[in-house]
Amino acid sequence: MEAAVGDDFYTAADSATFAWSESYVLDSYVDVYRVSRDTAWLDKLVTHVDRMIADADDADGDGYLGWSTARYSPVEVDNGGMETGDPGDSTLPRYWSRFQTTGSNAFRTTDASTGGYAVRIDSDGQAWRKLYQDMNTYEPDTVYVLRVNAKTNGSAAQGRA
Repeated sequence: MEAAVGDDFYTAADSATFAWSESYVLDSYVDVYRVSRDTAWLDKLVTHVDRMIADADDADGDGYLGWSTARYSPVEVDNGGMETGDPGDSTLPRYWSRFQTTGSNAFRTTDASTGGYAVRIDSDGQAWRKLYQDMNTYEPDTVYVLRVNAKTNGSAAQGRA
């Protein structure tokens, strides 16, 4: 197990990964130490825990260090994975709207890095083209996690979120 996943999770700085993956690795280090009495396993435990503590932050500004996770945060947009097409325009993801663009240069596609669908926005380098949707709920002075999987064709414009 150590060779397969021992170094995979403790650098994640994600509370879900710590809870559902790294916790089992740490528990196994204690178990192996109890059986072997080899303190190298405790050294590994300390290395992992030290890194996890060092990566804690105060992302929500409440004065307490911790780790956030997008995995268990409420989803604030509908059809974020672009999986469902708009019933009136199959080139558009459902619940999304276009701004300064058309279906010929901002459209739903199966060219996705994760999931089954994505959107592609082709820019001529001049126009501001985007797809958007209002958040379901918004609270001022609240920290939100924005997760974007994107790629660029290498243009100087790049992408912004």
